Amino acid sequence: MKFKSVKCNLCGNDRPKQLVKCRIAKEDTGLPIGSMNIVKCKNCGLVYVNPRPEYSFEEFSALYSDEYFNAPYMRFYIGKESRQTNESFAYRLDWIEKYKRKARILDIGCASGRFLKMAKDKEWETYGVEVSKTAADIAREKYGLNVITGRLDEAGFGDDFFDVVTASDVIEHVEDPKSFLLEINRIMKRGGLLYIAVPDFDGLYYKATVLISHFNHRNYFVLPHHIYFFNQNSIRQYLKETNFKLIDVRKNESNISTSGFTGKIIWILFLVARLINKQSRILFLAEKAR
Repeated sequence: MKFKSVKCNLCGNDRPKQLVKCRIAKEDTGLPIGSMNIVKCKNCGLVYVNPRPEYSFEEFSALYSDEYFNAPYMRFYIGKESRQTNESFAYRLDWIEKYKRKARILDIGCASGRFLKMAKDKEWETYGVEVSKTAADIAREKYGLNVITGRLDEAGFGDDFFDVVTASDVIEHVEDPKSFLLEINRIMKRGGLLYIAVPDFDGLYYKATVLISHFNHRNYFVLPHHIYFFNQNSIRQYLKETNFKLIDVRKNESNISTSGFTGKIIWILFLVARLINKQSRILFLAEKAR
């Protein structure tokens, strides 16, 4: 497999420092990647994977196969019985409805459409984009939702079309976050709302796993699927550079179901994180600048 070196997507600097090198195990992906480096930009502090695999169409399809979406921590993709692992859809919609109601909303990475179904039931005009054909089929067939299979840049939405765009646990997967946000800005009406949720690399969980991975080189970072690792400062800078005005920021904790000794350690880690305000997730609500 070929690899390519990339510059910092935020500031363009091309001299990062290495944070950790991780082995990519068979259970992470069936692709022959071997290992990946997580680096940090010396100029702006953005954390990302470098060098990065150059995937063929077949390899990218294998990367985001049904096996990936059926992993235990992705179970909310596939059915009503599954348990969502992060903040609830109701929490997300309630936050958005403090500012807008019954408008046109797009959910990027909408999975099987449960968030959009909730919004539709509350009289929103709903649209979705989803790379998993299996999940998108469920959204269309089970809930009757308007969902496009593919990436945002393939969807072909017109300018100034949406009142609200949501992207939960998406931007860390995309190759070019700045272009991704600029595309969202293009399709959003002036004064429209953007909701983003990402893992917080400044959280205590990630501080601990980076330290541990220095010694055992294990992959605690959802590699090779996650290729960017954000914190509050980097997302704030991205929003500023793509013509968004930040409205509110909240923190939350992932719900990781792990039993035994490891589960107890993670429970203690998350408890301490809450006490010192270093949780593992960060949520943003921003407005397209007028």
